[in-house]
Amino acid sequence: MLDLPIFLVSGILLSLYLDWTFVELIVVFSLAAAQKQLLRPWLNRIEQSAVRLANRRTLCIAFAFLAPILIRVALLPWDPVPQPWIPDEFSHLLIADTLLQGRFANPPHPLWMHFETIHEIFQPVYASVYFPGLGLALAAGKLLGHYWIGVLLSSGAMCAALLWMMYGFFPARWALLGGALAVLKWGALSYWVNSYWGGTVGALAGALVLGAYARVRRRAAISHVLVLGAGLVLLACTRPLEGFILAVPLAVALLWPFRKLSRIGDLARVAAPVALVLALGMIGLGAYFKAITGNPLRMPYRINQELYGWPLTLPWDHPKQVTYRNNEMQLYYLWERCVQYHKTWPTQAIKFAAFEIGPLWRFFLGPALTIPLLLAGGWWKDARIRLLLVCLAASCAVGFIIAAYPHYVSPATGCCLAVMIQAFRHLRVRERKTTRSGLAWSRIAVVTCILMLPIRAFVDSRYLPGTNPGQHTWSALGADQGEWRANLVRRLDEMPGTHLVFVQYDRRGYETTEWVYNDADIDRAKIVWVLDMGPEKNQDVLRYYTDRKPWLVTPDDAPDALWPYDPARARASVIEPIPTEACPPGDSHVPPKVFRPHK
Repeated sequence: MLDLPIFLVSGILLSLYLDWTFVELIVVFSLAAAQKQLLRPWLNRIEQSAVRLANRRTLCIAFAFLAPILIRVALLPWDPVPQPWIPDEFSHLLIADTLLQGRFANPPHPLWMHFETIHEIFQPVYASVYFPGLGLALAAGKLLGHYWIGVLLSSGAMCAALLWMMYGFFPARWALLGGALAVLKWGALSYWVNSYWGGTVGALAGALVLGAYARVRRRAAISHVLVLGAGLVLLACTRPLEGFILAVPLAVALLWPFRKLSRIGDLARVAAPVALVLALGMIGLGAYFKAITGNPLRMPYRINQELYGWPLTLPWDHPKQVTYRNNEMQLYYLWERCVQYHKTWPTQAIKFAAFEIGPLWRFFLGPALTIPLLLAGGWWKDARIRLLLVCLAASCAVGFIIAAYPHYVSPATGCCLAVMIQAFRHLRVRERKTTRSGLAWSRIAVVTCILMLPIRAFVDSRYLPGTNPGQHTWSALGADQGEWRANLVRRLDEMPGTHLVFVQYDRRGYETTEWVYNDADIDRAKIVWVLDMGPEKNQDVLRYYTDRKPWLVTPDDAPDALWPYDPARARASVIEPIPTEACPPGDSHVPPKVFRPHK
């Protein structure tokens, strides 16, 4: 029984340690000690100017779009364009590349067993297992010059949409505060803008739905109804389950006033445009599914589960027994199975609750934005946010069940922002009812967010003692593990001809870094990445690619080395028998090898 409190305390301490959260806590206490300085008249004048600016809604929304983009671009000399390294990132990039080829899926490759990798399928077609929403944004960025431009633009669009949403729920001054917090917390420096697997598109879709809901319930203008439909379609194409959890309470609240037969005409004027937009979106999504799975109602996830046994997302999902052709795929399956075991209710779920909830708290709130939630009494009783609070609670519950990654609950980002602003409003009421402490504490929260921006921009939390790139810290800066593969790509791009790179792993447990990822059109790519399956099986690849220069790389031992291919160095990884324990001790928990690129 002692392990339960130990796990809970460890999870809480880890949440305060990572992402410089303990520094944020120190800043909060330091400002609290000098809170009289935050009551000076010049700060009142700044607030009054912000109130006047907030009434110029179009200008503020445009600034919310530009601000995160300009901040992140200004930081490029210190934190360059991020390089993908998480398997999810490569999978989303495959969607973008496939769409740019003018198709939803790619034909299977005759040597597909040599290309097998995580979060991609190779039979019956070669495609990503993910939904196409983020891939669409990445494809748009590539058309403008680079995939990451799509991430930047989606981050700006997310912040603009969140501010637009807030104008639908709150007076202008409070809506502007919400937009500013969105830029500070998520838009400019979070992993959402420093990776290719973030939640900007999901948060954008959720904000469009919430903002349209706030306006349609007052007056069902056709423009707002169409935005509602477009937001729902984008949710379905990005995070459908989490989007469904968000949309159902909103739909019930929106349709409830039309429950009487006498209002059937009013209901049709609202529901018909939404249904039309949804129908068109579902036809497109069905066509995407059909191109990959052969069935417009069957998701690529299902193919992946049949072939490889994952994703294991829900606690009642039962792991499948699958035979693997390479060790890396099996190690990932064992990792997923262990994570699944940690969700089993009630003992394991309670034991790991702090580790699951901690990342969500660090990312969306942190110590600064927890202040109004703790100090403002009765904010949860306000009818303005009651429905949003229900949506947020349901979304966090789903995130807790599936995975504690902030992008999993990104559709509810607007709900979280609205709840925070409502707490800020109640906190400021204390200024009039009792003392000026409400004013001081609200300013402490905002000033802390501002001060933490340069700290997270220039101080890399991955270099805290005991952390490593395989441990998701959700920090502001991009993970440098992608630089190793990117540097080899640059070296090969500078060489004449085309290249064939055999990837040889040396690991006993799953590590986040995977290198065998290819373009949508594998045979036409300048570089083809294949798994080293031993000298005998590698001959099939060498005979197929006779015109390519063969190389060998070892990401786990010398990630910066590029050797000419030598059959004597080739070796296939040994596939161990699948252990019966859900989380076997020993080799499956070997600490990952961490390499730090030279700055």
